[in-house]
Amino acid sequence: MTNRSTRRHRTWLLLILVVALVAAACGGGDGGEAPATTAPTTAAPGSTEGTEPGGEAGRPEIPVLRLAGGTDWGYPSPFGFRRGPGYVRASFIFDTLVWKDPDGTIIPWLAESWEMSDDGTQWVFQLRDDVRWHDGTPFTAEDVVFTLEYTRENPAGLPLRAASTVESIEATGDHEVTFTLTDPYAAFLTNIAAAMQIIPRHIWEGVEDPRSMRTPEAVVGTGPYRLEEYNQEDGSYLYVANPDFFLGEPAVKRIEFLPVANELLALAEGEIDAGGPGVQAGVTEDLLARFREDPYRTLEAPGEWAMDLKFNMTKAPFDDVRFRQAVAYAIDRKDMVERLLLGQGVPGNPGWLSPANPWYNPNVPSYDRDVAKAAQLLDEMGLVDTDGDGVRELPDGTPLSYELPYASSDSARNGELLQTYLAEVGIEVRPVALDRGIRDDRASTGDYDMILVGHGGLGSDPDFMRLTFHSKSKSKSFIRPHGFVNEEFDKVAGMQLRQLDPEARRELVWRMQEIVAEQLPVIALYHPTRYWFYDSTVLDGWHYTSGGLAAGIPMALDKKLFVDGG
Repeated sequence: MTNRSTRRHRTWLLLILVVALVAAACGGGDGGEAPATTAPTTAAPGSTEGTEPGGEAGRPEIPVLRLAGGTDWGYPSPFGFRRGPGYVRASFIFDTLVWKDPDGTIIPWLAESWEMSDDGTQWVFQLRDDVRWHDGTPFTAEDVVFTLEYTRENPAGLPLRAASTVESIEATGDHEVTFTLTDPYAAFLTNIAAAMQIIPRHIWEGVEDPRSMRTPEAVVGTGPYRLEEYNQEDGSYLYVANPDFFLGEPAVKRIEFLPVANELLALAEGEIDAGGPGVQAGVTEDLLARFREDPYRTLEAPGEWAMDLKFNMTKAPFDDVRFRQAVAYAIDRKDMVERLLLGQGVPGNPGWLSPANPWYNPNVPSYDRDVAKAAQLLDEMGLVDTDGDGVRELPDGTPLSYELPYASSDSARNGELLQTYLAEVGIEVRPVALDRGIRDDRASTGDYDMILVGHGGLGSDPDFMRLTFHSKSKSKSFIRPHGFVNEEFDKVAGMQLRQLDPEARRELVWRMQEIVAEQLPVIALYHPTRYWFYDSTVLDGWHYTSGGLAAGIPMALDKKLFVDGG
C-alpha cells in the first residue's frame, strides 16, 4: 500500500482548504447526482440475453471501502429512502431483475434471460434458481409478482412511475415470470426491469405501512450486502458482504459511509477512499492536477444533472408562454456556468435533456441572453412599471414580486444571480432557503410560483420526459412542473412510448424536446461536469454507468464494481 503520509504535505492541506472555501461559496449539490452516456439501448423483438455479470474467479479481496457520509438519505429499504442517492444505498441490499454494465448494456441479474414477444406487449423472464433471501428463504417468481403489486399500492422511495404500463404480471413457473403490457414500452428494461427492487413476499405481505417499517426484516434482500448499521443523525451507513450472494462473495467486504465535514479534504487526508465535489462546486485546475497524481485517479464526465427553474402554470403570469420566454431571455446561463461552476459545465438545454444524453436534440431554441427581447415580451403582455419602482405590475396592479424557494443545501448564488438578472427586466424575486425535504414537498404539491430544483436523471431513457411533462402523468415527483398542458406533447410522448424502432423513436423524442423548449415549463439553468476522485490502491475500476444506474441515477456507486472488485 502507498504510504499515506506522502500525501499529507502542507501544500495539499492548504490547497484543499482553499477549495473547500470556494465550494462553500458556490454551494454543494444534492450529494450524488453524478455518469457518461453512450448509445441508447432499445429492445428488439425476440430473445434477449445479456452477458454474464461476472464470476468469483480471480476476484480481489478489499477489506473495507470508506466513502463520505454525512447526509441522511433515509432508511435503505425500498420504502424508506429518499432520492437517487437513497436508492443506490438500498441497491446494495435489494436486487433487480437485470442490471447494467458500465457501457449501459443490460445484463442478467436476478433474471438469467428474458424474451420479448413480437408485438412488444409481453416479457417473459427466466429467474435464477439459486438465489436466497438474506434470511435463507428461497427467492421465487411469486416475490416478483408480489413486488410489483405491492409497490403499486405503496409507492416506493423512488416511485416506479412506469408501472402503469404493466397490465398484468403472473408467475408462470417457480422461476418464470411474465409481464403483459398495455402497449409496447420501449423503455421497459431500463425503467422497470432494471429499476424495480424486488422485496420478499413472506416479510412484506402483512405490512400496512411500509414507510415506517425499520425492523431488521425491512432490510432483508437478495443483494451483495447486508445492512449492519444506520445512523440517521450523522448520515452514516455500514454494509457487510453477503457471503451467500448468488454471484459469489463480493470483493469489497465492508462499505462504510462515514460522516465527514469536507469530502475532498477527507480524501486527501486518507480518511476516505473515494469521493467527489458537490455538483454545484467548481473544481480548480490545481485541484484536478493534484488528484491526477499517483495513487489518485479522476473520473470526469459530461453532466446528467441540472438546476431547474420551475414555473407554476396554474397561476398568472406563469401560464403565459411569453412570460416564461421572457424569463429565459433575461437569464444569463453562460454566466452562471462561469460564476458557479468555474466554467466546468454547460448552459442548461432548453429542451431539458442533458447534452450528454444520446437522445439530445441540439437544434432547439437557445435563448441566449437578450434583455431587450425579454422586455419586449413583457411589454406585449401589458406588464409595465407604472409607479417607477423598477418592478413591473400585472394589469390589476399586483407587482411582479415573488418568493423563490431553494434548498438550503444548494448554492445561495443560484437565487442571487437570478435576482440580479430578472431585476434588469422588472421582475423581483426573493430567494428563500428551505430544508431540502420541505423544498421537495412544496415542489411536489405546487406550493410555489417559481422554484429552484436540482435533480439528475437527464442522461437516462427519454421516456423520463413523458413521465415528467405529460398532462395526464400521475407522477407526484418534485421534478414535475404544475399546470403544463400541451396536446401535441402528450400525443408525441405517447407515440415514442410505443415505438420500438430507435430511429423512428428518435424523431419523436426530438420533437418532445422542441415542444418543451418552445413552451418552457421549466428552464434548465446548467449541467455541471461530474468529477469523482479515488485512491486506486484501494479500489480501481471506478466508472459512471452509461445512462445512470437503474432508471437513470447518475452516480459512480455501482454495486457491480464492489462485487467484482475492479
